[in-house]
Formats: sequence, structure tokens, C-alpha cells
Amino acid sequence: GFTENGLEVLDQAKADYPIMEVSWYGAEAFCAWVGGRLPTEAEWEKAARGVDGQNFPWSNDPLEGSLITGWALEGPTANVGSHQIDKSPYGGFDMGGNIAEWVNDWYAQSYYSEGPEQNPLGPEEGSLRVARGGATSPYPQDMRTTIRRRYRPRTTSRAIGFRCAYDVE
Repeated sequence: GFTENGLEVLDQAKADYPIMEVSWYGAEAFCAWVGGRLPTEAEWEKAARGVDGQNFPWSNDPLEGSLITGWALEGPTANVGSHQIDKSPYGGFDMGGNIAEWVNDWYAQSYYSEGPEQNPLGPEEGSLRVARGGATSPYPQDMRTTIRRRYRPRTTSRAIGFRCAYDVE
């Protein structure tokens, strides 16, 4: 292996792939280490859906099934940004596919129907954390911007990673 940006990268060919198999705790710690944080669930969804609240990061229409199946057959993940169509209105790549991503929020099934309408921060406590986004799947519905998954925060998986958010001053 070699070191790149303070992280050991075992395979140069995978250096541009998403980080995966990281627990919520590891994702939170990494984001803090680089001066960021995990996005809230509301921030993640806004970044994926855009101003118009799209059903998918690229539009309101799902991708054609054979394209998605092709992505799934390429492997569990792909280089970040390699599927140019999977780009949100704000320029976020891979928000529909590649891997699901940890967000800061605790999971509560009905929180968003009961919580505040403006910038909800999620429940104050819980036993499960939320991951958003559609891990590579041959099913178009798995790439919807509204997909929510729940996991124990210690869970690690090849289908879960994260992205960091940074506050603008």
C-alpha cells in the first residue's frame, strides 16, 4: 500500500472509488478529522433533489433498466463521478447509485411527517442511523432521492459509505 492524503490506499486503481465498509462512527470521525461533518438527512435530500424536488438526482424519470443493470454488473462500486448522468442539480455525483451514504440523523419512521418543515435535524436519539442514496442496484426504484435505509451505527458494509458536508461561512 501507499499513503495518500493521510489514508493508506491498498490499490491505486481503487483510489477514486468511494470509501465503504465504514461504520457511522468511523464516517463521523473521518469527517470531523478533515474539518467537516456528516450531512443531515434533510441536507442530503436537498442536495440530491434540487430546488424542484426531483424523484431522481438527474430528473423525475428513472434511468433505463439496462443502463442500471450494466452499472450493477460492473461491480459493487465505480469510480466517483464515472456515471455522468447520476449528477444532482447541485452537482453532487453518485447520489442515486454507487453506495448508500451515512447521514447524521437517527432513524424514526414517522419523523418527517411529524417534525419541523424547515431544516429538520432528525430525532434527538434512537438506536438506528440513516443512510441515504441507492447503492448500486439493478432496480430503478432503488435510486430514488427519497430512499431511506436504517442501520445500527456499528454496521459496516460494501454498500454503505459516506460523504462529508462543510459549512459555508
